[in-house]
Amino acid sequence: QALYYLNGKTLSYTQSDAPVYSAPAIDKTKGEVFVGNNEGQLICFSLPSAAANTVSVSASPLIGAPIIVNGKVYVVDRMGKVYFVNENTMDSSLLVTLPGNNIRIWSSPVSNGKDLFIGSNTGVFFAVNINDGTIDWFYKTNENIFGTAAIDSNGNIYIGGTELWSFTSNGTKRWAEELDGSQIYGSPVISSNGTVYVGTINGNFYALNSQNGSILWSKNLSSPIGGISSSALLGNNGIVYVGSGSTFYALDASNGDIIDHVNLGYNIESNPMMNDGYIYVGCDNGYLYKIQSLSSSMDSGWPMFMKNRLHTGM
Repeated sequence: QALYYLNGKTLSYTQSDAPVYSAPAIDKTKGEVFVGNNEGQLICFSLPSAAANTVSVSASPLIGAPIIVNGKVYVVDRMGKVYFVNENTMDSSLLVTLPGNNIRIWSSPVSNGKDLFIGSNTGVFFAVNINDGTIDWFYKTNENIFGTAAIDSNGNIYIGGTELWSFTSNGTKRWAEELDGSQIYGSPVISSNGTVYVGTINGNFYALNSQNGSILWSKNLSSPIGGISSSALLGNNGIVYVGSGSTFYALDASNGDIIDHVNLGYNIESNPMMNDGYIYVGCDNGYLYKIQSLSSSMDSGWPMFMKNRLHTGM
């Protein structure tokens, strides 16, 4: 129930009124971090002072990460209401309520600057106009969507249900590839050469051709503790990192061969990130782990959940 800021060996934090499942979004220019909590509050954490400002946005939990676009912080509550908060005044407004019976949102929105792309538990994938809230297009996948989308350099969108789907920016289905039939919880990641990587809860990790969805290779990483429930991380030297169960792997991105691994002892459900040659990832025991990376930096494509360390999502 807190948001922590670790700078070297100095730890600062701000208390939250409710549990925080949301990943943070960072405005580097203003030195502000935004995160939602389970009481529908958006917390703004200023750096390096650690001062916090909290605004009540919704009566429902904010599970997904916020996204910052042109001075507005967009959040989606669990019931499918999309809000924006003015970054300067912290005033909140309802943008749109996503249609559908018993709709629930667990994923985070990403954007191409024109639309917010949002998946739902009803299997409907939405493109919401970021300016006026109109639904520019939607697609019924008939699958539960819990993960977050990724966008390639050509504007094509990738999202996982029990299949991996790809759409053009205007909503035309490009392809859908059935993997092992189990749920995809993590966000796909995309290398600079256009290969898409994603894992399933059964513990299978895949590399796919982004043009047609064909499977280039797959690797079974299942364990007694669990499968893959978070996103992978792409290094700049052809290494892909992914957690499955309690084990964190470094794989050869060209063929899936295991280069190295470390067992952290507890299930890995958070999305890893890289900074200055180290990988940071959290486990179910409440610890944050710092792991020596085999890469000097991240790939230049869409290498992690919400694209980068700032979680810009675009």
